[in-house]
Amino acid sequence: MKKFLLPLLVFFTCLTELKAGEISAFYSYASFNTPAGKPFLETYITIAGNSVQFIKQKNGKFQGKVEISIALFRQDTAYVPKKYFLLSPEISDTANRPSFIDVQRLPVDKGTYAIEISLGDAFSPSKKKLTLTEKIEIDFPENTCSLSDIQLIESRKKSVDQGVLNKSGFEIIPYPAGIYSDENSTLNFYAEAYSASKVFGENEKFAFFYFIENLETQERSESFAGFQKQNAALANVIFGQLDVSKLKSGNYLLNLEVRDKLNAKICSKKIPFIRKTSSLKSPLSELSAFAIANTFIDTVVNPVTLEEYIRCLWPISSTSEREYATNQVLNQDVKQMQKYIYGFWKLKNQNDPEGEWKKYKRNVDQVNQIFSAGKIKGYATDRGRVYLQYGTPDARQEFMSEANSYPYEIWQYYRINDPATGQLQTNKRFIFCNNELAGNNYQLIHSEARGEKFDARWRLKIMKRTVQSMNLDYEKPGGTYGNGIDDNFSTPK
Repeated sequence: MKKFLLPLLVFFTCLTELKAGEISAFYSYASFNTPAGKPFLETYITIAGNSVQFIKQKNGKFQGKVEISIALFRQDTAYVPKKYFLLSPEISDTANRPSFIDVQRLPVDKGTYAIEISLGDAFSPSKKKLTLTEKIEIDFPENTCSLSDIQLIESRKKSVDQGVLNKSGFEIIPYPAGIYSDENSTLNFYAEAYSASKVFGENEKFAFFYFIENLETQERSESFAGFQKQNAALANVIFGQLDVSKLKSGNYLLNLEVRDKLNAKICSKKIPFIRKTSSLKSPLSELSAFAIANTFIDTVVNPVTLEEYIRCLWPISSTSEREYATNQVLNQDVKQMQKYIYGFWKLKNQNDPEGEWKKYKRNVDQVNQIFSAGKIKGYATDRGRVYLQYGTPDARQEFMSEANSYPYEIWQYYRINDPATGQLQTNKRFIFCNNELAGNNYQLIHSEARGEKFDARWRLKIMKRTVQSMNLDYEKPGGTYGNGIDDNFSTPK
C-alpha cells in the first residue's frame, strides 16, 4: 500500500492506520447477517482530531470536517459510491482536538467485493486524499453454523435505539485502532453466530471459545483465553473480554471458535491486533547484551553505511523488528546501529551470524543490480522488497509491449513463508506495473497474498492509457483487444 503510511499495522487487511501529510485515521470493517438472511457490512473510521484542521464557526466554536467516500465493486453489481461529510464535535479550544468516529451500515448480497475508502480533510483541500482498496468476502450459509466478523469495541451500554451504533439491544462503540497500550489493556469484542440451532438443535448447548495467538510465531497462549456456554438459536451473540495487561508487546490474533458438546470446532474467525507497552520489551531492545568486538560489524563505523545495512533488513524483519529499527536505531548512533545489526543476525543464527549476513548481503547486491530505479536502491523498490521477503518467484512473466497496456510483470509463488508474520501461504501472485514507461520503477499494484496491496481494479491500472473512465465491472475493463491480461494472470509461466 503506497498511498499511505502503515507504520504499525503493515500486516493488517481489516485493521488499518491511514496517514497522509498531517491527517491520520484508523479504519476497520465487519460483516453481519440478519434473521431474514440479509447480510450487511459495517465500516468503522476513527479520525485523529489533532490531525485535522478545525475552522471557527459562526457560533464561535471550532469544528473539523472530513470528506468520506465508500464504494463497493462487484463483477455483476454496480453500487453507487456513498459520499458524505463527517463533522467533528464542536470545541472551544483547538489545543485539544478530540477524535471522532464514523460508522456506516451497508446492505450487501453474498459474494466477493472490493471496497474502496477515500478520506480527505475538507478544510484542507491541498492535502492528498487517502484511498484504501481491499477484498471482502460475504458468505453466511443458510444451514451451516457461521460467524460474523469480530468487532473490536471500546464500550457498550444497553439501548433501545435503532441507530448504526446499535446491535442486539446495545449501543456499541467500535475500536478500529486495535492497539492496546498501557492505558488501554482490556480487549473487548463483539460477534454473532448464525444457525447454531440448525446444527446443534434448538436450545442445545454449545460454546464460544476465544484465545490469543502470536501472529509471528503462531503460538497460542492459554493465559489469554476464555469461553461462554450458550443455548443454540438462529442467532447467538457474544460480548467477550480479555485482560492483556501482562501480554508482551507484539502482533497478535484474537481467535473465536464455535465448538459443540464434544469440543469439536464447527467454525471460526480471527482478527489481528497490536499490544504496545513500554514495560515489556522485544528481544532486540536489550542491545547492550550483544558484544560486537572482533565481529564482522566491528570495523563498519560509517553511520550512512550502517543505516543502509539496517534499511535493507526491512523485507526479512518481523513487524516488531521493523518498528524497533525505525523508532530506536536509525538515529546515527554508531554503536547502537552496530549492535542492532549484529543482534539481528545473532538471533537468526547463533553459531554463524556473519555467514547469515553475508548470504543475505549477496541477495541484496543482486537485487540492487537488477531492480534499482534511478536513485532508489533495488531493495527499496517493490519488486526488490518482494524478492527479498519471499525469495525467487516460481514463475515470472514480463510484458513490455502488450497492446494498450503499460509494461507489467506477474510473479507467482507456489509457497511463501512471510518473515514479517511467520505465516505460510500457497499459490500467491503479485502484479507490478510501470506507469512511467521508461525506467525501471515498477510499482506493486495488486497481490493475493495476505498483508500485501489488494486492488480488484488492477487491470484498469495496467490499461490506463486506453481506459480513462472508472469501470465498475472491475474484472473486465473495456479496450482490451489484443491483450492477454486475464490469460497471463490465470496461467503464469
